[in-house]
Amino acid sequence: MSTLVKCVNGHFYDADKTKDCPYCRNIQEERKRISFGLDGHPVFSVDDGGIGDSVTMAMPAGGGPDSTFLGGGAPARDEGLGNDGDSVTVGLFSRARGTSYITGWLVGVDGIVKGRDYRVFHGQNWVGRSYNSDIIIHEDSGIADVKQCCVVYDSLSNRFFLTPGPGAATYLNDSLLENPRELIMGDVIGMGNSKFEFIPFCREGHVWKIEES
Repeated sequence: MSTLVKCVNGHFYDADKTKDCPYCRNIQEERKRISFGLDGHPVFSVDDGGIGDSVTMAMPAGGGPDSTFLGGGAPARDEGLGNDGDSVTVGLFSRARGTSYITGWLVGVDGIVKGRDYRVFHGQNWVGRSYNSDIIIHEDSGIADVKQCCVVYDSLSNRFFLTPGPGAATYLNDSLLENPRELIMGDVIGMGNSKFEFIPFCREGHVWKIEES
């Protein structure tokens, strides 16, 4: 008979088969793989050569990459690789100079995710159940494995956008999301069998100031 244990990040695993949480371990290993593989190159490519890294680059966040907002949320991944093709995204993020500061949260308000929080960072934040996603929502089987939708923070304009994914339906304030839309405080995003309220940390008069070393 299996002995199910819940880790500090809310994952259940069989303690008879592994001494620590395999989900958290996979996240850490993936993060290390990405960090070592970048070799100083930015995660997101920007066609406009006039956008400078020093202006839009994300800086290290205090508290560590797996700290949570409301205390019950699953750990959030940093932005992933291969998320090009979103015409809304203009921010540039370089992990070679540190991890990204947090820019906002998705807070579960309905469904199995109710009460949990998911962190939003600079640039593109693809949502999905897969651990290759940037915002991992593994609890809801109705959410697409990869690219359910994308929450984008544009550091140049200090604005957020929501972009639909290629497959599963995403709703913004109960309306089907068919094209990129701007996100504002209190907007409700529906996906799978869950709903999330959007809470921006970066907003008018409240942004991260980049300090050059």
